[in-house]
Amino acid sequence: MKKVYICGLAERNFKKVLPFNNPDCEIWGLGVHAIWMRKHKRFLPFNKLFEIHDYSEYVQDTFPFLVNYSNKVVLKDKNEYIPNYELYPFEEIYETYGTYFTNSLSYMLILAYHLGYRDIYLYGISFGDPDKATLRENIQEKANLYYWIGYLQGKGCKITDVSQKNKYFLKTKNIYSSVVLPKIARQRKKVNKEFQKLKNKKIDFSEYNEDCRSFLKELFKLGNE
Repeated sequence: MKKVYICGLAERNFKKVLPFNNPDCEIWGLGVHAIWMRKHKRFLPFNKLFEIHDYSEYVQDTFPFLVNYSNKVVLKDKNEYIPNYELYPFEEIYETYGTYFTNSLSYMLILAYHLGYRDIYLYGISFGDPDKATLRENIQEKANLYYWIGYLQGKGCKITDVSQKNKYFLKTKNIYSSVVLPKIARQRKKVNKEFQKLKNKKIDFSEYNEDCRSFLKELFKLGNE
């Protein structure tokens, strides 16, 4: 079974990480990779570039490069000026998987699964990074992508992040069961110890109003008047 690499633009060590020209791998990029290639005057042989926004959104930036891109370009709508395009199968995807999609990467991920890929690699995705991702990416788009990653893992897919510098995406500093829960237990033990010290003190309730006295008596179970 062939592998597919789905790429963002948060890391750009493309040729050292991505197996371009490997017949056993497909490399998929975004329309924004076209901007990067044009800016740096470097051609990257992505098997497919996904530009699935409305034409009005990409005509000023990625369109001039996509017109001359020799490999496949996946579009939302027909565009006769881009000779090597194919349309994204939105209706087929929606009928099969529903309509919960908030970003291009999620569309790419589910299409890979739909086409039969079960070994999927992710590279250069910045969701979760406060310095690189926007607020919308970190909240709405990240949650959506995580949803589809979990969905595909549940279907038996192997999802691997091959990013070299990403400390946030698909990573956590604290594993809940092995780190967070013991920490909570230690904090609870400390609080209980301090509470026991308070319970052993004789408190003069006369300075408090009646409601407060009733609460404190119940809390400390002291019964002093």
